Amino acid sequence: MKRLVAYLAPLVGSIAATLLIYGYSLQLSFMLDDFDDLARAASTSALTILTSSQGYVYYRPLALLLEKLPFAIQGYYDPFWYHLMPLSLHA
Repeated sequence: MKRLVAYLAPLVGSIAATLLIYGYSLQLSFMLDDFDDLARAASTSALTILTSSQGYVYYRPLALLLEKLPFAIQGYYDPFWYHLMPLSLHA
């Protein structure tokens, strides 16, 4: 039991700290450059995202795949879920 607590305590602590510091971002809407990436993620296949920057200056396959995920599940983009995924990864 002590071993389980020793493993879970840092995880719970990091989640709590992340939500305490950045939790307000879940109430925000999309930012200015999000709309370019959202359209790119929705219109591009996962394989293309993983293998090509498609002529863009930056190559962020993980971010684009994470932007593609809620659209594939919900069929639209919701800012709450859009901000929750990177927050979860950072925690």
